[in-house]
Amino acid sequence: MRTILVIWAAMGLSLGQAAASAEVGEPDIAAPPGQTKVTVGVYLIDLIEVDGASQTFTADLWFKLSWNDPRLAKPGSGLRRMDRADVWYPKLLPSNQRSGDPKWPDEVLVDDEGTVVYRQRSVSTFACPLDLRKFPHDVQSLHALVLGVESTPEDLVFEVDEAGSGRSKSFTITDWEAGEFRLTSGTHQVAGVCIEVPSFRIDFKVTRLSRYYLGTIFSTVAIIALMAWLVYWLPVGTLPPRVSVSVTSMLALIAYRFVAAQDLPKLPYLTSMDFFLLGAAVLILVGLTTVVVVANQDGKGNTQLAKRLNLVFRWAYPLVLLALLAAFATS
Repeated sequence: MRTILVIWAAMGLSLGQAAASAEVGEPDIAAPPGQTKVTVGVYLIDLIEVDGASQTFTADLWFKLSWNDPRLAKPGSGLRRMDRADVWYPKLLPSNQRSGDPKWPDEVLVDDEGTVVYRQRSVSTFACPLDLRKFPHDVQSLHALVLGVESTPEDLVFEVDEAGSGRSKSFTITDWEAGEFRLTSGTHQVAGVCIEVPSFRIDFKVTRLSRYYLGTIFSTVAIIALMAWLVYWLPVGTLPPRVSVSVTSMLALIAYRFVAAQDLPKLPYLTSMDFFLLGAAVLILVGLTTVVVVANQDGKGNTQLAKRLNLVFRWAYPLVLLALLAAFATS
């Protein structure tokens, strides 16, 4: 046990908890003899935010821990309320937690048989790697992993309370839809060292509701691309207005790309949305190029050829645009 404590301290994983314990004066109470079974229940009250740019999610969680400590048994004493610092408590480390805000008093309930129950509610933010390549049609797997530090599987084991775990039917978050909630327990191999610790983990999937992006970015870019299509309906010989419409469409798309950037995650790879915006820009650029080709043929006196090319481009352009829109909408 001493070796495990030294390694944990060297890794810096329990410094925050040790500091918090020191602030409240939590005594170093020994664990109950033998292996302690801790029943864990977690309920997802609300999913507040999923932030793709910072790779985090914020959730309102209720959890319950229950175990038996025969040293606290007092027949006939009834239910007692005690400070958590006055009893043994499994030291927990939410390994991917960024921040947490406990809402309830740090107390436990102890019955006359020594069964200890600790309940707490916390609004916490967790770091979780997200794969946003299909943004905004992505499905993400979110999780929170809690480790029983300063313990081994021989000292401590977590058991899931199925009846006391689950999730609310609806959440306040408006741009994601949450799926099935799972709570599992087991052991976790600490990376970099040969240590296996007891752990429990919550997992659930969320699906982004893309209607907002379809109704704003998708539709606006489609309108800008359709505006560029109007050049093929102008007379072949009117080069200045044809070029003006194409250039204006390109500038409008570039300006809108900067405006929309605040709603898009900043990532080292391209998402489906990025490919869509790039595709629209390339399409408008190709449209401008065809205007120049048609004008060049008309300037050489090949007016009939210029008109035929213009007619081909007039109907090829919307077909390519429809293919681009369909690929994005169904990706």
